[in-house]
Amino acid sequence: MPLIFTKRFFGYFSTQFLGAFNDNLFKQSIVFMVSFKLSQSLPKETADFYVSLGAGLFILPFILFSSWAGTWADLSGKSRVILRTKQLEILIMLLGATAYWFLDPLEPETALHFLLAILFLMGTQSALFGPSKYGILPEIIKNSELIDGNGWLEMGTFVSILIGSYLGGWLVEWFGDEPHLMGFFFITIALLGFLSSLLIPKTTPADPEKTFNLNFPLQVFREVRQLIKTPLLFRSVLSISFFWFAGALFLQILPGLGLKIQASSIQTNFMMVIFSIGIGTGSMLCDRLSRSRVEMGLVLFGAVGLSLFSLDLGFFAPRAISEWAELSRIFIDLFGIGCFGGFYIVPLNALIQQRTGSKERASVMALNNILNALFMVLSTLFVIFTRTVLGVGEPVLFIIVGFLTIGVIFLTAMIQREFFSRFCFWSFTRFRFKLISGEIKNLLRDQPLLLILDRPSYLSMILLQMSMERQIRFYHPLKEPNSSFYRLILKLSNQFFPLTKANQPDSSVMDQLLKSGETLCVVSDETKGFMEKINALSAKGNDPYRDLRTLEVRFTETGQGFFRNIIIDFHDVTN
Repeated sequence: MPLIFTKRFFGYFSTQFLGAFNDNLFKQSIVFMVSFKLSQSLPKETADFYVSLGAGLFILPFILFSSWAGTWADLSGKSRVILRTKQLEILIMLLGATAYWFLDPLEPETALHFLLAILFLMGTQSALFGPSKYGILPEIIKNSELIDGNGWLEMGTFVSILIGSYLGGWLVEWFGDEPHLMGFFFITIALLGFLSSLLIPKTTPADPEKTFNLNFPLQVFREVRQLIKTPLLFRSVLSISFFWFAGALFLQILPGLGLKIQASSIQTNFMMVIFSIGIGTGSMLCDRLSRSRVEMGLVLFGAVGLSLFSLDLGFFAPRAISEWAELSRIFIDLFGIGCFGGFYIVPLNALIQQRTGSKERASVMALNNILNALFMVLSTLFVIFTRTVLGVGEPVLFIIVGFLTIGVIFLTAMIQREFFSRFCFWSFTRFRFKLISGEIKNLLRDQPLLLILDRPSYLSMILLQMSMERQIRFYHPLKEPNSSFYRLILKLSNQFFPLTKANQPDSSVMDQLLKSGETLCVVSDETKGFMEKINALSAKGNDPYRDLRTLEVRFTETGQGFFRNIIIDFHDVTN
């Protein structure tokens, strides 16, 4: 059965979809009410101020309260937090309906102040919901479903934002003269969100001994310092924040791009629709492209496409259009930006969920939300500065994002080599080999693992790496390859180490890597003596060999020519 149709995931998906939808429906209703229906009562400068203030008030709680939300999730359990935030949403929407009830088109400022305060409360509710929304996924779905689950999550988030933003304007158009009627929609959606949250499986508190730190800047500082100790996770969080920086920038400049090329309001809205559909499509394709694994190679693949389509749109956007056909290149570029953005963001979210322990997952997700909010604020300030001070147009901003993404690619390749090697391996094998790998049962998250491969070849090592989510360190007897591709991998990936003259790995280095929970693979057709040594150390209970799992790797190959099927089986030979 597809994941979306399972009770445990459908309730979760519906809850987050309706929450994001209601957020944007309510927020956009205020924007359109201020900008259009109240234009006769409010000067343009005042209306613009209220719109900007509303955007700031909605995002401010993510910075102020996300850290506490992570602590609450650990203390009470993520499913309980979701339930309570959905109840809070109903109360807030009742207040929103009341504010619209007392809105006087002739003297609107008092009611508008009330609406802005409620918008701040909606942002607070979303901030409290956030760490549990992302953190609960590994607790209600299997590890093999993480990519699929995150794909649905990202697709649902952007589609709900799109629909909510679009219908928010129409609500004002339909009921702007009787704004109290809009409250019915807000309350109904909040009620549906609460009912769907009842379907989410109950989860236990991850850390019931955790305490609240009222000094939230100090708590955030401590969490950042702790996260930096795990470079892979810290860089993944920064990479996600860059995505939200770019995404927020695109959504801000698309209306301006429409005006610049003389597109109609319908055509401009369709540009935003295409962008959101692209993100949804890319998010949903991730599971198939990664073979249901958390595949870090997709991150750089997504970044490459994101940069190329951004540069193409910036350099080749038409100066003016008169018919729909002239928008075809812009539509292709926006769909490409969105699609490759999905390839970029989904594996990063899944990676953080997979690599964090249950006790720190909510805190990491909370910190991720804080940085995302800061980067979106930075994106707004960047757009304001480049437009007003530097006089930069929308096509140039797309070019800037394209080159910024190229910079991210090079930094990732140089600093986080695991991403680079996985990208190279994935690009080399994904469309040439069909990998079918057996499951390693009862393997703990940080348990050291030793693989024995009696098939000495660089291709075998690459195929083995692509069959596992864990990063493997290879000890091999092979000489430097003639292939420039293999030489590049050897130089940059930091995964391949030569065996000693006795065809044995360096014991001191191996001990150190195993103690840190690494996965090692000894590639040799003479492993009998080595296995005897490992079994002896394991029998004595020497650390790290006491908890070591040892597996033999066996390949079965079918098919001929370029496209082949590779079956990889793991046989437990732990003493």
